[in-house]
Formats: sequence, structure tokens, C-alpha cells
Amino acid sequence: MVDAAGYRHWTDAELELLADRSLAAADVAAATGRTEMAVRAARSRRGICRTRWTAEEIGRLRDYAASPKQIAAETGRSLSAVYAKRSEMGLPTPAAMRAAAREAAAATASRAASGRIGLHP
Repeated sequence: MVDAAGYRHWTDAELELLADRSLAAADVAAATGRTEMAVRAARSRRGICRTRWTAEEIGRLRDYAASPKQIAAETGRSLSAVYAKRSEMGLPTPAAMRAAAREAAAATASRAASGRIGLHP
């Protein structure tokens, strides 16, 4: 229903979707014909919090063998949620981890080339 000011009120069916914490904002937006921002704002106004991270999901975040994209797909969370939680936990970004691995490999190669392999730097 649209009021005189042009505001489209949320229907009971839409509110049920809004309250379903297992659905991403994008999914609710697609199902209701609203924008993601409208869904996020409505959830915020109604105190509908995102689902807390489980211990298993947090453990997965610390698994550096898995990419953030893989973790997002496995947990059903958005890629931005994965990056935000990793940042909140103080975990390095994948780019920082790759750079550190390259530096370590270069240092090992340098020691090997100089015959100092196996010695402490």
C-alpha cells in the first residue's frame, strides 16, 4: 500500500521475509521489489540483527588456505561480511598474506643463492 506521501508500507508477507535472518538483504530486496538499502534500513529500524558468527565460521575465517570468496559461499554470508569480520578480528588480508609469502620465498631464495640456506638470517 502506498500512502499520500508516496511511501510504500511493508506488507505482513514482506515483514516475514525481512525478519528471516537467513536471507541476505539482496534476496529480500529481490523478493519484495525494494532496494537493498531499503531492506537494510528497515531491518535496522526494527532491530533485526544479522546472525552472529558461529565458532565454526570464525575458525573458517582463520583458515588461510580458503579464500574469502570460498568462505562466503560456504557460510552463506556476503563477501563484504567476510572481509569485515576478518578485519574486525585483526586478520591479515589475502593480499597481505600473499605479499608476506612472496617476501619469505624471496628471502629463502636469497639465502640459498648465497649458500646460507639453513642458517638463521
